[in-house]
Amino acid sequence: MPATYADPNEEHVVNYVPDEISVVVVASDVDDAEVPRFYEHVRSRLNRQILTLLKQSEGEPESPLERDFAPVVLRERFLGDRAVLQALRRPTRRRTGDDDDDQVPPLTPSVRFGRGSGKASHHMYFQLGRGERRIDPDRLRAGLQSVRELTLLLNRFVSSVSQDPFGKVAWSIKVVAPNWLTVAYQFACGSPAGLPVPVDPGPRSVPSRFKGALAEALNELPVGEVIVAVLDTCPSQASVDKAAARFTANGLLGAVQRDVKMNAPALVPAAAYGAHLEGCLPRLQWEVRSGPLHDRPNEFAMPDHGLFVAGVVHQILEGCGRLHLIRVLNDFGIGDVFAISHAMAALPRALLGSDEPRDGDPRLVVNLSLGIDLPIPARLLERWLPHVSADPDVLRDRLPDVAATLEQLHGNLADVVEWLTERGVLTVAATGNDALRPDVVPGEPPPPRFPARYDDVLGVAATRRDLQTAADYSNRGELAAAAWPGDIASFGGNIVPSGAADQPGTTDPADGVLGIFSAERLPGGAPNTSGWVRWGGTSFSTPIVAAIAARLWATRPTLEAMDVIAWVRSFAQHPHGGADPDAPLEVPVLPVSMP
Repeated sequence: MPATYADPNEEHVVNYVPDEISVVVVASDVDDAEVPRFYEHVRSRLNRQILTLLKQSEGEPESPLERDFAPVVLRERFLGDRAVLQALRRPTRRRTGDDDDDQVPPLTPSVRFGRGSGKASHHMYFQLGRGERRIDPDRLRAGLQSVRELTLLLNRFVSSVSQDPFGKVAWSIKVVAPNWLTVAYQFACGSPAGLPVPVDPGPRSVPSRFKGALAEALNELPVGEVIVAVLDTCPSQASVDKAAARFTANGLLGAVQRDVKMNAPALVPAAAYGAHLEGCLPRLQWEVRSGPLHDRPNEFAMPDHGLFVAGVVHQILEGCGRLHLIRVLNDFGIGDVFAISHAMAALPRALLGSDEPRDGDPRLVVNLSLGIDLPIPARLLERWLPHVSADPDVLRDRLPDVAATLEQLHGNLADVVEWLTERGVLTVAATGNDALRPDVVPGEPPPPRFPARYDDVLGVAATRRDLQTAADYSNRGELAAAAWPGDIASFGGNIVPSGAADQPGTTDPADGVLGIFSAERLPGGAPNTSGWVRWGGTSFSTPIVAAIAARLWATRPTLEAMDVIAWVRSFAQHPHGGADPDAPLEVPVLPVSMP
């Protein structure tokens, strides 16, 4: 149903990169040397079709659905332009002060995912129009609206059209999608739900406590190798080294500093987080036009979000697997699907030595305490099909068309996750922290964000310390009743709301996940006094589950990823009694207690 809360920040909302689209092309395999020519072939054919469609779409549409599909802004900007789509370009020089990752080549505008049997999907990214592009107020709305209109237009008229072959290579368009922002913040996907709070003095370590059958299973000796890859923000190696030398009593920080090299292997060059993300700040509060984040944004950088997540995994693994922390977000926890797709495409070869699954290879678990910033359902319908959303009769009559249209919008990410699953990779992802939004009905958390919502991903919601009460901020773990193998919840802590729309909430000091932090000051300005903080969010329940899945998998390495999901879920418990014992998160809880 349409959103019922009027968001005063609507004109400032940016969910995807303006003037950029992703076209997922399915083709017979193309030699690496031929990929640039194939990209230009697809671009040329699409530009011809766009020009034709813009000419044909002139006139006043009659129905609400036709009005939503009308390319009004596209016609104003590009009617008569024979080359609306241009090759996507990113800066090639890294910024001063970035870690030395110049050995990572610039990202190409096309990402290839080999599918076996001579097939591949090519994720081709294009920019709309020529010249320099930034998220600038004068061009922001036009850039966003152009992406919306072109995505709808191409998915409706081009994805089913027979395309001219590239030599002898047949190809077709599977889906067109925006280049969604990937984010790790409140009111978006992942976490944190609130700001971290310092802990002083802190303990030396953070022993997790497991009970019953789960404890017995985790005590079994590993017989295979498992790797956990945390894709997230990442502090500099110098920052972590300095913190470990300063906080020598923090045993977990010292162990992570010793065992985990920051951003290794580096898969995304620092230059990829360039001008196209300028102005994209985390939404730590509802009101973005005033308040501390608006006035002093640099105080809210959080490169240690990924370090905190990696620390949670490290202490649960207890040497039963290898751990990598890989940067796919900038210091504010913002990236895009273009960059993370490159990282995920490179991940199996970088960590396992091959793109194809091989007998005897280590098992790979990917922790995503993040997601794409695709809006919650009410906002998605309102933003993408505004005329239909305002007409209940049309919405009811055209519901299948509407559902199919909205489902296409994240097809680029869905294809990447599907490819990883085909390679035997287990993906564990945060469901999101949207339940405290003013446009959400209290007590009725929104559904999980993507990719946590996919069937082949283990989505993780968050409970409070008692493991019975849903964290106030947490999205649901399931859409409705649990389906096999299902998602799960675990301890993620709770937050203390600020009470003001332009102030961020903070983690409850008595109910937050305990973990490590390297920066001298915490987001918001509090000093880091021990290298320990408490933090709340589905970002931090997620690595608990990812690490447990990895330890279990090491004892049964012949299992497939979906079998591991089912196994992990078999240890979960209903959080309380009643007619719906899993409400309101709609998933059982993995019993893990932490100090």
